[in-house]
Amino acid sequence: MFTEKDKLSTDLSTIIPQKTLIIVVLVHFGDVAATNRLVADLLAGERLPDQLIIVDHDPLPYAHHDSRVVCIRPRQNNGYIAGLRFGVRAAKAPDESILVLLNNDSMITDNFLIDIAAWWRKHGGASVLAGPGIASLSRLTGRARIGTGQSYDMLFSLPYIDGACVVVQRSFFDTISSVEHLFMYWEDVALSMRAQSSGGRIQKIPNLGFEHHNAAEPASGKKLYYLVRNGAYILERLSFPWNMYWIIKNKVRLLWHSVLPGARHIDNTRALKDAQRLL
Repeated sequence: MFTEKDKLSTDLSTIIPQKTLIIVVLVHFGDVAATNRLVADLLAGERLPDQLIIVDHDPLPYAHHDSRVVCIRPRQNNGYIAGLRFGVRAAKAPDESILVLLNNDSMITDNFLIDIAAWWRKHGGASVLAGPGIASLSRLTGRARIGTGQSYDMLFSLPYIDGACVVVQRSFFDTISSVEHLFMYWEDVALSMRAQSSGGRIQKIPNLGFEHHNAAEPASGKKLYYLVRNGAYILERLSFPWNMYWIIKNKVRLLWHSVLPGARHIDNTRALKDAQRLL
């Protein structure tokens, strides 16, 4: 059963398939207690991650104390997907490894990773982008609906995987995660759009022990700027005829905000102009 180099033979390895590696990459920002809780839950689960990588985006360096955790710090924060790419590049894993990409304010159950592995063996693949639920973006209004359902109107809705929890094969993530430096918002929509345009499938992992406890953020000019700019950019990249619909609508929006006084209209005007520079 063994080769001359004391390795399992090809015949035996096909009878006993090798375990697929699970690489967890999470992006830390702000809430140290939430990150500590998620790390502790991952390391106490029924299936441990083969690698656990924290990408530290916080202004204050994150101090971790477990030797099983790799904490890396980019030179600058270029956004959530850019942080995940930075973490994935640091992973020592083959292309067929399963990536589990998480927000630091996520909560999981003990069987979280073992359930992902079991589901992936049956339903996963080289061109699958999965998560605990499928969200949808209205092509008509540009508003998103975050939920766990899998039903959506393909004519008026664009399905996408909420970025708080993304499960994907490493090779496919490398293909679809080109960085556009959107920063903060709409990055998960862009990732899902690239997955689908590359022939990938958006799929739900049902009954996964996962919750995203995203703290409510106070309204700010910075938040509004990125929401509007990134949204305008993404919506104008939809397929015809929706791209034309949004090109016209955004021109009207720009005209409207540019003639009205106030900080909110100034932020919207700047965001819509900057969206054109991204295209």
